[in-house]
Amino acid sequence: MAVMENDLGSDLAHRGGTFSYKTRNEVNAVDTSEWVCRWCSGRTSTPMDGQVICVSRVCQCGAIALAAPAHDFDEVVDDAIHLFGIADEYLTPFDWDRVAGLEQLGVNMLEGSVISGQPSGSPHDLRVFWFRKDARH
Repeated sequence: MAVMENDLGSDLAHRGGTFSYKTRNEVNAVDTSEWVCRWCSGRTSTPMDGQVICVSRVCQCGAIALAAPAHDFDEVVDDAIHLFGIADEYLTPFDWDRVAGLEQLGVNMLEGSVISGQPSGSPHDLRVFWFRKDARH
């Protein structure tokens, strides 16, 4: 089950492709969904440990997945900047400028799968983005 805070301060939990409202402790106790890494194709159910606000996973290859509804892509970018940093000249209010700033530091991004909300195609679908720092930087 994955967790996201909604505008009302409640937690939005994901279990088996559907969302329901749960407390954060209930969700964290049973969060076992696996995601497939876009770089190594490994499977991971290990969330980031309190460092991000997005739903997350960490792969053994070093890749990090961050997921949020499409309308909250800025939260994905904010979490990635928090984890990897950003080139100063790219610190603008525009998400894609900030993604370019991550790329300048050698952070690569790949779009992953969509985790469906209920009903399917709802605004609560989560878009997954995978990030990994290039070893050459």
